[in-house]
Amino acid sequence: MESPRDIFEPDKFRFVGPAREKPRIVEEAQQDIEYGTIQMPPEREKSPERIQQLYGIVHALNEFAKNELRIDLIKRLPGTGQFHFFDENGYQELNRTNNRPKGSVAFCFLGGDISVQEQSSIEETLANANHELIHVTSYQSISLCQERGGYSIDIEQGHSGYANERNQALAMIEEGLTELTNIQVMMLYWKHEQALTQMDMENYRDIGYPEQVIIIDELIKRIAHKQGQPYQDILRGIQRGKFLGQMQSLRIFTEEIGKDGMKILAKWTFGHDQSVAVAKALGLTEAQKKLHALQAGEKVSFDFPFSRRDQS
Repeated sequence: MESPRDIFEPDKFRFVGPAREKPRIVEEAQQDIEYGTIQMPPEREKSPERIQQLYGIVHALNEFAKNELRIDLIKRLPGTGQFHFFDENGYQELNRTNNRPKGSVAFCFLGGDISVQEQSSIEETLANANHELIHVTSYQSISLCQERGGYSIDIEQGHSGYANERNQALAMIEEGLTELTNIQVMMLYWKHEQALTQMDMENYRDIGYPEQVIIIDELIKRIAHKQGQPYQDILRGIQRGKFLGQMQSLRIFTEEIGKDGMKILAKWTFGHDQSVAVAKALGLTEAQKKLHALQAGEKVSFDFPFSRRDQS
């Protein structure tokens, strides 16, 4: 029988910078981040059914983390009151207030609040919420500097998962891996939550960040094939690094594509041409085919090995 000690329970944030050695400043900064006031337009009232669904997705993510990654996210999990749902007009107002890019349908705040535009499909709405939930429970490092009479918080000097907030290096890896994890949790863990059982997530294919998912998925498949290891084992190691801030977990990518390949991934930004160039530079032939099909509006077949537990 496994001991609870086998499961690691990480803190919500990791403060870096000179002021991190002063407990009082760290405590005040954490409270400011967690309980700071956020200006929001009127949001949709959450029904009792929606609240139960939120309990379900939060519990499912933590079960995934404990079972697959040996991590307990209890210190990072937001309460149901930190999920905010808006109609299209309300969400677009929130987007403008927070300088979010057009096309955004969900985003999260550093303290753990999650804002989501309601979609016509409940599955899509909750999938978007779950994507952001994975972001807020991933590793977060924040630069904390002492100043005369107090301190300052510099979010842009930290990391969110693998992404460097200062220059957005590895941001596409972070988004692709977050969505890949989102799909895995929905397909394998939502069906065990009573409030989510009516949703057929095993056949859900409305995938966010499809270009990023295609490239990360194909790269993991290539590594797994060459090393003779199960796909899930490769993915699990990268996911654990994302939640714990262990950048060395990406070494498995470096070993496959070299330092020059990692530089390409680090500089990868949004845009179809950018994604095609990345797939071509890394020699990901199947990814190139899928990206071209996606751009042409054709149906792209996603075959995720983690949905077939007995296969690599």
